[in-house]
Amino acid sequence: MLIPKSKLQIAVEEILATPIGRFDAASRNKRIQAATVQECSEVGFEDASMIGIAHRAGVSTATLYKHFKNKTELFSDGVQIVI
Repeated sequence: MLIPKSKLQIAVEEILATPIGRFDAASRNKRIQAATVQECSEVGFEDASMIGIAHRAGVSTATLYKHFKNKTELFSDGVQIVI
């Protein structure tokens, strides 16, 4: 039996499926937020990693660390997509 996807899951998948512009900071940040939500919902906050989030977002880990000092700060920002 398939469980229907939530509106949040659908929104996250749509964001991550949208190509990112090289210099489009708004799109990049939205992708990072979506990737954070997806990573934490699939593996849990404790097992979520900056590497996993970066991979899902299609950015380098250096990019994440340039804007966020740790995954707690990243998660706090990622929650904005839920709100």
